[in-house]
Amino acid sequence: MAGPRGEDRDRIEYTRRARRILYGEHLPDVLERLKLQIPDVRRQAWGRPDMASNPFKEVWTALSTLYDRAPSVTVSADGLVSQADELSRRVAGQGYWSLMARAQRDTLALREMWVRVSVAERPGVPGAYDPVFELAYPDLVIAEASPDRPTEPHTVYHARLRERADGTEAWMWDHISIEDPAAPVYRVLARDGDDVVDVSEDYPDVGTWPDAWRDATGRPVLPYVLFHASRTPYLYDPYQTIELIEGTLNVAVLRTFVAHVARAATWKQRYGIDVDPVGAETVVEDDGQTRSRIVLDPATMAMFRRSEPESNPQVGTLDVPVLPAELWSYIEGYERKLIASAGINPADSMAMRGDPRSGYALAVSRDSQREAQRRYEPQFRAGDQEVLRLAAIMLNRTENAGYPESGYRVTYHGIPLSAQERAAQRAHLLELLDAGLIDMVSAYQDLHPGTTDAQAMAALQAIAQIRAQIQGAAPAAIQMQEVSNGNEV
Repeated sequence: MAGPRGEDRDRIEYTRRARRILYGEHLPDVLERLKLQIPDVRRQAWGRPDMASNPFKEVWTALSTLYDRAPSVTVSADGLVSQADELSRRVAGQGYWSLMARAQRDTLALREMWVRVSVAERPGVPGAYDPVFELAYPDLVIAEASPDRPTEPHTVYHARLRERADGTEAWMWDHISIEDPAAPVYRVLARDGDDVVDVSEDYPDVGTWPDAWRDATGRPVLPYVLFHASRTPYLYDPYQTIELIEGTLNVAVLRTFVAHVARAATWKQRYGIDVDPVGAETVVEDDGQTRSRIVLDPATMAMFRRSEPESNPQVGTLDVPVLPAELWSYIEGYERKLIASAGINPADSMAMRGDPRSGYALAVSRDSQREAQRRYEPQFRAGDQEVLRLAAIMLNRTENAGYPESGYRVTYHGIPLSAQERAAQRAHLLELLDAGLIDMVSAYQDLHPGTTDAQAMAALQAIAQIRAQIQGAAPAAIQMQEVSNGNEV
């Protein structure tokens, strides 16, 4: 399926294949790769493909750590801190941060991801609404942008399943556009043969621009946020992971071959010249063919007789043609190169070894994960802050809330420091303070990421006040102790 007018077909098909691999639904793609690389007879002998390894999924899962702990949300408007805190709680309560833990992995793998923001009335509470967040995969969304702002979409065509009047479901496109702010577009398109028709009249909630999709100034807003794995001058940049995608399919082919070798070629092949086996029986196999068979086992002795009186009979053994361990070492090296292509330092990663059927587990060092987090933070922060802005706009319009519609700041906590890392951080900050190279507020913010200057100052003042109270109370406490011991002075 391409866009309503057939656009973006190649990108959609490529991304759809990447999504199948990411979700472990790529058996047809592996079978197609086997068909391209291996002749029919050999391919049939290999059996079912080995799908136990998925470097594409493992790499992006290991690097997706931004949302391991819920981020902190602050706002630049000092008088609206409590409202921003309330909005953050409502967004978290609707599972947005949990949803983004999966969305980050998918964004890194597919290079883009859309989040649709809407509001829905809370069941049983008239007039109360909840923000709703829906992931839209890039192979389901066609987008357009103006030439002067090529990274900011003004129009989307989102393919969604909708129920028709006869009760059946069909893929249709939500066409939403703010290209002309004075005349925004919200309609549903469906395919009728080779034609695309407007079916908005079949859906009462479609056709007119919702009031919830306007900011405080009345300007329409697009209810979609586009997340990027990296900043580029394009709306879509899907082909940056093509090496990892191709490599993952090749790994499945290689592992299938190793499994075939382990099953069918890991013994020394016996052979006989001018001899007939003794004790063969005739059997009919499952395929209907009649064959002579002798069951051999390490505990049995194979007997042969001379086939011809004048022959020179010989019986021998051929060496094992290939060792699975040697092939397995080659595959591990191949997978390590794939990991490196995703930007992970091979020295900071480790392949968990196992047998050829065990799967591939990737362990990435904490330093590599933190470096990846720093690399991806700017893109995801921009997207999350826009999601918060849209949620505030929609809740303000639907329930007349007073949430700020700009100025949000998202801070990610990521991977916590170990005890040794925390001790080293404290020692480093104390050295900087002693040398006069940092102030107390900056040091506090370093220990508590996401804290604003005002919050850090208030916390330090509270600490100083408590310390002063404790120090002032210390002499009195000593005097009370002496009185209780009968040593009043």
